[in-house]
Amino acid sequence: EPSYFVVALDGSAVSLHALDVVKTILRPGDALKVITSSHYFGRRDKQITAEGNALMEKLGLEGEVNFVERELGKSVGHQLTAYVHTVEADFLVLGSNGSQKSAKLLGSVSLFCLRNTKCHNVVVR
Repeated sequence: EPSYFVVALDGSAVSLHALDVVKTILRPGDALKVITSSHYFGRRDKQITAEGNALMEKLGLEGEVNFVERELGKSVGHQLTAYVHTVEADFLVLGSNGSQKSAKLLGSVSLFCLRNTKCHNVVVR
């Protein structure tokens, strides 16, 4: 049975590496949606989208990076959790630590998603 993968990009090297990892996991027939999210589509989101699209093309992954507008007052973790629930994803693939450099094993977004999503989580280092 095909699986539905969502990859979350935030512009960090580890989130871009998630695309490399998902390529090794995908099977024929699986669906892939790559997203980035913020309150509005600004310069940083355009850069993340361009970098993600370029890497997807280089890796031979079909599709494009989609922007998901984050509701005011919602955290990135809340938005990702709501998104994967809405699209009924089987897997959420995201970096262990996002754009905020930290010595922690897991960042706040990946930890939130691990605790609150019903789908499988693939956390990339």
